[in-house]
Amino acid sequence: MPSGGVNLPHAEYWFTGERRGPSLDRLAPHLDRFGTWLQVFLIGVLALFIYERVDPRSASISALLFLAWTMAFLGGTVWWVRRVMAAFPEPDAATRGVKRLRRPRRPGR
Repeated sequence: MPSGGVNLPHAEYWFTGERRGPSLDRLAPHLDRFGTWLQVFLIGVLALFIYERVDPRSASISALLFLAWTMAFLGGTVWWVRRVMAAFPEPDAATRGVKRLRRPRRPGR
């Protein structure tokens, strides 16, 4: 990949050349937050598993808690993705050095 293996929108701008180092530094806290969020999710799933093993009568409650916990994890992941995408917006055309292309005019009828 020309962007150095980073798969984000507009990565060819943010993660190449002299912008690569500062952009990776800006991405690092987001990756740390997601790693922490994933650990919290996995610890919660393990706790639910242990709770179900200790009290087998609570299987239906554990299943509902697992579903709610998974939905919270997915919602948090969507929020995280939106935050990362907001941190690396589309650069201005003037900054990228690309002229804005105009569509050709359609002939009158």
